[in-house]
Amino acid sequence: MTFAGDDDVTIFPNPTSGKVTVLFPPTARIEGFFDVSGRLLDVPTTPGKGRLEGDLSNLPAGVYLVRAVLADGDRRVHRIIVR
Repeated sequence: MTFAGDDDVTIFPNPTSGKVTVLFPPTARIEGFFDVSGRLLDVPTTPGKGRLEGDLSNLPAGVYLVRAVLADGDRRVHRIIVR
């Protein structure tokens, strides 16, 4: 697992105070939203093909993570800042 920077996953807006959109290749999948200790969060999501929308408005301000699994099995972690 690596912290991502140059892959095909895009997250916006980041920082956010509410909803966030995650765009990813159709061959990848999103494992979920996590706190910095690695605990899976119960975030309301709306999935779509190559797209996931999450509502982070009920989370306290801080840093959160989205974990993506790419087609080759590589796991990538992306940071999201909630204000």
